[in-house]
Amino acid sequence: MDTATTRRHAKVVQALEETRGRSAAVQAEAIDRVYMTEPSQPAADAMWIVLVAGLLVLIGGALAGLIFAHKDETMLTVVTTLSAGLLGLFAKSPVRG
Repeated sequence: MDTATTRRHAKVVQALEETRGRSAAVQAEAIDRVYMTEPSQPAADAMWIVLVAGLLVLIGGALAGLIFAHKDETMLTVVTTLSAGLLGLFAKSPVRG
């Protein structure tokens, strides 16, 4: 067996040991989590670009509405919310450290 398979088997064994005595559904969910994979780096990069580009388009539209439509309160709220969401993407993850 290759090292990836060996690591996966070890994770399955660990998941089963941690869920010993629990229902079959809980054990099945623990094993399913072992086999979930993260997206490849190119796929993650593409998702990141689409997400950021979409937020930038929305911010641009909200700014245009703020400037030209004079919907001050509504558009200001939209711009602020979208800007906070966009900036939040660049914050350090509290989970990964």
